[in-house]
Amino acid sequence: MTPLDILVVAPNVGSPFVEADVAGLASRGYRVERIAFSEYRGKTSYLRDLAARLRRGRPRLVLLWFLAPAYALETIALARLFRAKVALIPGGLEVDYVPELVAASGVRREKL
Repeated sequence: MTPLDILVVAPNVGSPFVEADVAGLASRGYRVERIAFSEYRGKTSYLRDLAARLRRGRPRLVLLWFLAPAYALETIALARLFRAKVALIPGGLEVDYVPELVAASGVRREKL
C-alpha cells in the first residue's frame, strides 16, 4: 500500500473551495484523502477516525481548512504525533477577527 501524501480536513462536505483543492492536488499526482468533521457524530468519533487514518495512511501533510473549529487543536496535535507536517488555510473568521494570524504568515491584507 502506498502512503497517503495529503489528508485534507474540512468542516463540511462539498465546500467548493475545499473540493477544488482536493481535485487540484489529485490532478498533480498527489494521493489525497478528504475528511469532513460534519460527517461524524461528534469530536470523539472524529478524533478516533482521524487517528486511525493517520496511523494507516501515514500522510506526509495534513491540510487543515480553518483554525477556528473546535477540533483544530486536536487535529494539529494528532498530526504532529504521527509525524505529519501541518498546513493551515485560514478563512473568513481568522482573517477578519484574528489579524495576528495573517500578520504572522507574512501575507499582506488590504481592504477592498
